[in-house]
Amino acid sequence: MLRKFFPKDASDFTDVVSLAYRAVLHREPDAGGLAMYAAQLAAGQLDAAGLLRALTVSDEFLRLSERLAAGALLDGGAAPLDLTDAARRLSDDLAACAALGWEDYLAAWREVFENPAHPLIIGQREYGVTHQQRFFETMNALAILGAGREQARLLEFGASDFSALYHRFFPQLMLAIADRPVADDYIGFTAEVAHSKLGARAFHSIDLQAPDQFAALSASLPRYTHILFCEVLEHLVVNPVEVLRFLLSLLEPDGVLYLTTPNFFRRENLDKVFNRVNPQEVYPASGGNWDAHFHHREFGVRELLTFAEAAGGHVRACYFSACWDAPGLASGHDESLGNIVMVLAPQ
Repeated sequence: MLRKFFPKDASDFTDVVSLAYRAVLHREPDAGGLAMYAAQLAAGQLDAAGLLRALTVSDEFLRLSERLAAGALLDGGAAPLDLTDAARRLSDDLAACAALGWEDYLAAWREVFENPAHPLIIGQREYGVTHQQRFFETMNALAILGAGREQARLLEFGASDFSALYHRFFPQLMLAIADRPVADDYIGFTAEVAHSKLGARAFHSIDLQAPDQFAALSASLPRYTHILFCEVLEHLVVNPVEVLRFLLSLLEPDGVLYLTTPNFFRRENLDKVFNRVNPQEVYPASGGNWDAHFHHREFGVRELLTFAEAAGGHVRACYFSACWDAPGLASGHDESLGNIVMVLAPQ
Protein backbone atom coordinates (compact mmCIF):
# COMPACT_ATOMS: atom_id res chain seq x y z
CA MET A 1 0.00 0.00 0.00
CA LEU A 2 2.88 2.37 0.73
CA ARG A 3 4.87 1.45 -2.39
CA LYS A 4 3.44 4.36 -4.36
CA PHE A 5 5.08 6.74 -1.86
CA PHE A 6 8.58 5.28 -2.41
CA PRO A 7 10.90 7.27 -4.70
CA LYS A 8 12.52 4.75 -7.05
CA ASP A 9 16.06 5.86 -6.34
CA ALA A 10 15.73 7.42 -2.90
CA SER A 11 17.34 6.05 0.26
CA ASP A 12 15.55 8.34 2.72
CA PHE A 13 12.29 6.67 3.76
CA THR A 14 11.70 8.66 6.95
CA ASP A 15 8.55 10.33 5.62
CA VAL A 16 7.08 6.94 4.73
CA VAL A 17 7.86 5.51 8.16
CA SER A 18 6.33 8.60 9.82
CA LEU A 19 3.17 8.18 7.76
CA ALA A 20 2.89 4.52 8.75
CA TYR A 21 3.36 5.32 12.45
CA ARG A 22 0.66 7.99 12.36
CA ALA A 23 -1.75 5.71 10.52
CA VAL A 24 -1.21 2.60 12.67
CA LEU A 25 -0.02 3.76 16.09
CA HIS A 26 -1.56 7.25 16.09
CA ARG A 27 1.74 8.92 16.98
CA GLU A 28 5.00 10.19 15.55
CA PRO A 29 7.79 7.59 15.39
CA ASP A 30 10.46 7.48 18.07
CA ALA A 31 14.03 8.03 16.87
CA GLY A 32 15.01 4.36 17.13
CA GLY A 33 12.01 3.04 15.25
CA LEU A 34 12.30 5.70 12.58
CA ALA A 35 15.96 4.92 11.88
CA MET A 36 15.50 1.16 11.96
CA TYR A 37 12.54 0.93 9.60
CA ALA A 38 13.92 3.56 7.22
CA ALA A 39 17.19 1.62 6.97
CA GLN A 40 15.40 -1.69 6.37
CA LEU A 41 13.25 -0.14 3.65
CA ALA A 42 16.29 1.45 1.98
CA ALA A 43 18.19 -1.84 2.04
CA GLY A 44 15.27 -3.79 0.60
CA GLN A 45 14.96 -5.87 3.75
CA LEU A 46 11.37 -4.65 4.26
CA ASP A 47 8.62 -3.72 1.87
CA ALA A 48 5.42 -1.73 2.38
CA ALA A 49 3.38 -4.71 3.53
CA GLY A 50 6.13 -5.79 5.88
CA LEU A 51 6.30 -2.34 7.49
CA LEU A 52 2.57 -2.30 8.16
CA ARG A 53 2.63 -5.89 9.41
CA ALA A 54 5.48 -5.13 11.80
CA LEU A 55 3.57 -2.21 13.31
CA THR A 56 0.19 -3.98 13.52
CA VAL A 57 1.56 -7.04 15.35
CA SER A 58 3.45 -4.94 17.89
CA ASP A 59 2.46 -4.99 21.57
CA GLU A 60 1.88 -1.25 21.36
CA PHE A 61 -0.69 -1.65 18.59
CA LEU A 62 -2.48 -4.43 20.49
CA ARG A 63 -2.70 -2.26 23.61
CA LEU A 64 -3.86 0.72 21.57
CA SER A 65 -6.53 -1.39 19.85
CA GLU A 66 -7.86 -2.54 23.20
CA ARG A 67 -8.01 1.03 24.52
CA LEU A 68 -9.74 2.31 21.40
CA ALA A 69 -12.22 -0.56 21.35
CA ALA A 70 -12.98 -0.17 25.05
CA GLY A 71 -13.41 3.57 24.65
CA ALA A 72 -15.75 3.12 21.71
CA LEU A 73 -17.75 0.53 23.62
CA LEU A 74 -17.99 2.57 26.81
CA ASP A 75 -18.53 5.96 25.21
CA GLY A 76 -20.81 4.72 22.45
CA GLY A 77 -21.65 6.51 19.26
CA ALA A 78 -25.23 7.51 19.99
CA ALA A 79 -26.24 11.16 20.01
CA PRO A 80 -27.14 12.74 23.38
CA LEU A 81 -30.70 12.19 24.55
CA ASP A 82 -33.12 14.54 22.86
CA LEU A 83 -34.84 16.05 25.90
CA THR A 84 -36.74 19.30 26.03
CA ASP A 85 -35.28 22.15 28.05
CA ALA A 86 -37.98 21.63 30.68
CA ALA A 87 -37.25 17.91 30.89
CA ARG A 88 -33.54 18.53 31.22
CA ARG A 89 -34.08 21.09 34.00
CA LEU A 90 -36.32 18.70 35.94
CA SER A 91 -33.82 15.90 35.36
CA ASP A 92 -31.04 18.03 36.83
CA ASP A 93 -33.21 18.95 39.83
CA LEU A 94 -34.00 15.29 40.49
CA ALA A 95 -30.37 14.23 40.11
CA ALA A 96 -29.25 16.91 42.59
CA CYS A 97 -31.40 15.47 45.43
CA ALA A 98 -31.51 18.83 47.18
CA ALA A 99 -35.13 18.87 48.35
CA LEU A 100 -34.52 16.69 51.43
CA GLY A 101 -31.34 16.65 53.47
CA TRP A 102 -29.31 13.49 53.88
CA GLU A 103 -29.16 13.75 57.69
CA ASP A 104 -32.95 14.02 57.98
CA TYR A 105 -33.35 11.08 55.66
CA LEU A 106 -30.76 9.02 57.49
CA ALA A 107 -32.48 9.65 60.81
CA ALA A 108 -35.78 8.44 59.36
CA TRP A 109 -34.00 5.44 57.79
CA ARG A 110 -32.57 4.46 61.15
CA GLU A 111 -36.02 4.64 62.76
CA VAL A 112 -37.04 1.84 60.42
CA PHE A 113 -33.97 -0.26 59.74
CA GLU A 114 -32.15 0.06 63.09
CA ASN A 115 -35.17 0.18 65.39
CA PRO A 116 -35.91 -2.96 67.47
CA ALA A 117 -39.51 -1.76 67.80
CA HIS A 118 -39.86 -2.03 64.02
CA PRO A 119 -39.15 -5.70 63.21
CA LEU A 120 -38.10 -6.14 59.60
CA ILE A 121 -39.50 -8.55 57.06
CA ILE A 122 -37.05 -11.30 56.10
CA GLY A 123 -34.32 -10.01 53.80
CA GLN A 124 -35.11 -6.35 54.45
CA ARG A 125 -32.09 -5.62 56.61
CA GLU A 126 -29.74 -6.25 53.68
CA TYR A 127 -32.19 -4.62 51.28
CA GLY A 128 -32.29 -1.53 53.46
CA VAL A 129 -28.53 -1.06 53.20
CA THR A 130 -28.28 -1.86 49.49
CA HIS A 131 -31.13 0.45 48.48
CA GLN A 132 -30.47 3.26 50.96
CA GLN A 133 -29.15 5.71 48.37
CA ARG A 134 -31.82 4.83 45.81
CA PHE A 135 -34.63 5.60 48.22
CA PHE A 136 -32.96 8.86 49.20
CA GLU A 137 -33.34 9.79 45.53
CA THR A 138 -36.93 8.54 45.54
CA MET A 139 -37.87 10.62 48.60
CA ASN A 140 -36.32 13.68 47.02
CA ALA A 141 -38.15 12.97 43.78
CA LEU A 142 -41.49 12.74 45.58
CA ALA A 143 -40.79 16.08 47.27
CA ILE A 144 -39.92 17.72 43.95
CA LEU A 145 -42.87 16.11 42.16
CA GLY A 146 -45.39 17.39 44.69
CA ALA A 147 -46.21 14.35 46.78
CA GLY A 148 -46.53 16.60 49.82
CA ARG A 149 -49.49 18.52 48.44
CA GLU A 150 -53.00 17.96 49.76
CA GLN A 151 -54.87 15.05 48.22
CA ALA A 152 -51.70 13.49 46.84
CA ARG A 153 -52.32 9.81 46.19
CA LEU A 154 -49.32 7.50 45.82
CA LEU A 155 -49.43 3.99 44.37
CA GLU A 156 -46.23 2.02 44.90
CA PHE A 157 -45.59 -1.21 43.01
CA GLY A 158 -43.60 -3.57 45.18
CA ALA A 159 -43.63 -2.95 48.92
CA SER A 160 -40.61 -2.86 51.20
CA ASP A 161 -39.87 -1.58 54.69
CA PHE A 162 -38.85 1.66 52.98
CA SER A 163 -42.56 2.21 52.33
CA ALA A 164 -42.92 3.10 56.01
CA LEU A 165 -40.84 6.24 55.38
CA TYR A 166 -43.30 8.04 53.13
CA HIS A 167 -45.55 9.26 55.92
CA ARG A 168 -42.56 10.59 57.85
CA PHE A 169 -41.83 13.07 55.07
CA PHE A 170 -45.32 13.48 53.59
CA PRO A 171 -47.83 13.09 56.46
CA GLN A 172 -50.87 13.89 54.29
CA LEU A 173 -49.95 11.44 51.57
CA MET A 174 -52.49 8.69 50.87
CA LEU A 175 -50.48 5.52 50.23
CA ALA A 176 -51.60 2.45 48.31
CA ILE A 177 -49.51 -0.64 47.65
CA ALA A 178 -49.68 -2.94 44.63
CA ASP A 179 -47.90 -6.27 44.72
CA ARG A 180 -48.07 -9.64 43.03
CA PRO A 181 -50.58 -12.25 44.21
CA VAL A 182 -49.15 -14.46 46.96
CA ALA A 183 -50.40 -17.21 49.23
CA ASP A 184 -52.13 -16.29 52.50
CA ASP A 185 -49.18 -17.62 54.50
CA TYR A 186 -46.58 -15.68 52.48
CA ILE A 187 -43.80 -14.40 54.76
CA GLY A 188 -43.37 -11.12 52.90
CA PHE A 189 -45.56 -8.08 52.27
CA THR A 190 -49.20 -9.09 52.29
CA ALA A 191 -52.25 -6.83 52.45
CA GLU A 192 -52.33 -7.12 56.24
CA VAL A 193 -48.65 -6.11 56.53
CA ALA A 194 -49.16 -3.22 54.14
CA HIS A 195 -52.03 -1.87 56.21
CA SER A 196 -50.70 -2.44 59.72
CA LYS A 197 -46.98 -1.87 59.22
CA LEU A 198 -46.67 0.47 56.25
CA GLY A 199 -49.78 2.60 56.80
CA ALA A 200 -51.23 1.82 53.38
CA ARG A 201 -54.88 2.75 52.92
CA ALA A 202 -55.31 0.29 50.07
CA PHE A 203 -53.64 -2.85 48.76
CA HIS A 204 -54.04 -4.10 45.21
CA SER A 205 -53.05 -7.63 44.25
CA ILE A 206 -51.92 -7.23 40.63
CA ASP A 207 -50.22 -9.80 38.43
CA LEU A 208 -48.12 -7.73 36.04
CA GLN A 209 -47.28 -10.92 34.16
CA ALA A 210 -50.91 -11.14 32.97
CA PRO A 211 -51.45 -8.21 30.56
CA ASP A 212 -54.81 -9.64 29.46
CA GLN A 213 -56.14 -8.41 32.82
CA PHE A 214 -54.88 -4.83 32.44
CA ALA A 215 -57.99 -3.40 30.77
CA ALA A 216 -60.32 -4.72 33.48
CA LEU A 217 -57.99 -3.55 36.25
CA SER A 218 -57.69 -0.10 34.72
CA ALA A 219 -61.46 0.21 34.68
CA SER A 220 -61.83 -0.79 38.34
CA LEU A 221 -58.85 0.77 40.10
CA PRO A 222 -58.76 4.36 41.42
CA ARG A 223 -56.56 7.05 39.89
CA TYR A 224 -53.36 8.30 41.47
CA THR A 225 -51.30 11.49 41.37
CA HIS A 226 -48.03 9.58 41.75
CA ILE A 227 -47.00 6.05 40.83
CA LEU A 228 -43.68 4.54 41.89
CA PHE A 229 -42.49 1.76 39.61
CA CYS A 230 -38.97 1.24 40.85
CA GLU A 231 -36.76 -1.77 40.07
CA VAL A 232 -39.72 -3.81 38.81
CA LEU A 233 -39.67 -3.76 35.01
CA GLU A 234 -36.52 -5.89 34.78
CA HIS A 235 -38.23 -8.70 36.70
CA LEU A 236 -41.13 -9.09 34.27
CA VAL A 237 -41.66 -11.37 31.28
CA VAL A 238 -44.10 -9.10 29.47
CA ASN A 239 -43.96 -6.44 26.78
CA PRO A 240 -42.87 -3.13 28.41
CA VAL A 241 -45.28 -1.08 26.26
CA GLU A 242 -48.25 -2.98 27.69
CA VAL A 243 -47.03 -2.45 31.24
CA LEU A 244 -46.35 1.27 30.77
CA ARG A 245 -49.69 1.83 29.02
CA PHE A 246 -51.44 0.19 31.99
CA LEU A 247 -49.54 2.27 34.55
CA LEU A 248 -50.21 5.52 32.71
CA SER A 249 -53.91 4.66 32.62
CA LEU A 250 -53.96 4.68 36.44
CA LEU A 251 -52.77 8.29 36.67
CA GLU A 252 -54.76 11.44 37.18
CA PRO A 253 -54.51 13.78 34.16
CA ASP A 254 -51.74 15.72 35.95
CA GLY A 255 -50.19 12.63 37.55
CA VAL A 256 -46.66 11.32 37.11
CA LEU A 257 -45.08 7.89 36.84
CA TYR A 258 -41.64 7.63 38.46
CA LEU A 259 -39.77 4.69 36.97
CA THR A 260 -36.32 3.34 37.76
CA THR A 261 -34.58 0.30 36.33
CA PRO A 262 -30.96 -0.89 35.93
CA ASN A 263 -29.12 0.54 32.96
CA PHE A 264 -28.03 -2.39 30.79
CA PHE A 265 -25.32 -0.24 29.20
CA ARG A 266 -23.67 0.59 32.52
CA ARG A 267 -19.90 0.47 32.71
CA GLU A 268 -19.87 -2.81 34.63
CA ASN A 269 -21.76 -4.57 31.84
CA LEU A 270 -19.76 -2.98 29.04
CA ASP A 271 -16.52 -4.04 30.71
CA LYS A 272 -17.85 -7.60 30.74
CA VAL A 273 -18.89 -7.45 27.10
CA PHE A 274 -15.46 -6.15 26.14
CA ASN A 275 -13.89 -9.15 27.88
CA ARG A 276 -16.36 -11.54 26.18
CA VAL A 277 -18.27 -12.18 29.41
CA ASN A 278 -22.06 -12.34 29.17
CA PRO A 279 -23.44 -9.73 31.62
CA GLN A 280 -26.83 -11.47 31.81
CA GLU A 281 -27.06 -13.76 34.81
CA VAL A 282 -28.16 -17.36 34.35
CA TYR A 283 -31.63 -18.11 35.67
CA PRO A 284 -31.40 -19.39 39.26
CA ALA A 285 -31.55 -23.11 39.93
CA SER A 286 -34.79 -24.67 41.12
CA GLY A 287 -36.23 -22.74 44.05
CA GLY A 288 -33.67 -19.96 43.69
CA ASN A 289 -36.16 -17.32 42.55
CA TRP A 290 -38.82 -17.71 45.22
CA ASP A 291 -38.95 -13.97 45.81
CA ALA A 292 -38.94 -13.12 42.06
CA HIS A 293 -35.61 -11.29 42.30
CA PHE A 294 -34.19 -12.48 38.98
CA HIS A 295 -33.70 -9.89 36.23
CA HIS A 296 -35.23 -11.40 33.11
CA ARG A 297 -34.18 -8.46 30.94
CA GLU A 298 -32.50 -5.14 31.56
CA PHE A 299 -33.02 -2.13 29.30
CA GLY A 300 -31.28 0.73 27.61
CA VAL A 301 -32.58 4.27 27.92
CA ARG A 302 -33.33 4.76 24.22
CA GLU A 303 -35.57 1.74 23.98
CA LEU A 304 -37.34 2.83 27.17
CA LEU A 305 -38.02 6.23 25.63
CA THR A 306 -39.44 4.47 22.57
CA PHE A 307 -41.60 2.24 24.76
CA ALA A 308 -42.86 5.25 26.71
CA GLU A 309 -43.89 7.06 23.54
CA ALA A 310 -45.62 3.94 22.18
CA ALA A 311 -47.50 3.61 25.47
CA GLY A 312 -48.81 7.16 25.23
CA GLY A 313 -46.42 8.70 27.72
CA HIS A 314 -44.81 12.11 27.78
CA VAL A 315 -41.24 12.26 29.14
CA ARG A 316 -40.96 14.88 31.86
CA ALA A 317 -37.49 13.86 33.02
CA CYS A 318 -34.79 11.30 32.30
CA TYR A 319 -31.34 10.94 33.83
CA PHE A 320 -28.81 8.34 35.00
CA SER A 321 -28.46 7.59 38.69
CA ALA A 322 -25.21 6.61 40.39
CA CYS A 323 -27.04 4.80 43.23
CA TRP A 324 -25.50 1.43 42.27
CA ASP A 325 -22.06 2.81 41.44
CA ALA A 326 -18.95 3.52 43.49
CA PRO A 327 -19.35 6.26 46.14
CA GLY A 328 -18.46 9.72 44.93
CA LEU A 329 -19.95 9.46 41.46
CA ALA A 330 -22.61 12.05 40.70
CA SER A 331 -25.92 11.28 39.04
CA GLY A 332 -26.65 13.10 35.81
CA HIS A 333 -26.27 12.53 32.09
CA ASP A 334 -23.40 10.00 32.11
CA GLU A 335 -24.82 7.00 30.25
CA SER A 336 -22.34 4.60 31.87
CA LEU A 337 -23.97 4.96 35.32
CA GLY A 338 -25.88 2.07 36.83
CA ASN A 339 -29.53 3.11 36.94
CA ILE A 340 -32.04 4.82 34.68
CA VAL A 341 -34.58 7.25 36.15
CA MET A 342 -37.57 8.42 34.10
CA VAL A 343 -40.60 10.52 34.93
CA LEU A 344 -43.55 10.01 32.59
CA ALA A 345 -46.92 11.70 32.35
CA PRO A 346 -49.99 10.86 30.27
CA GLN A 347 -50.01 12.67 26.94
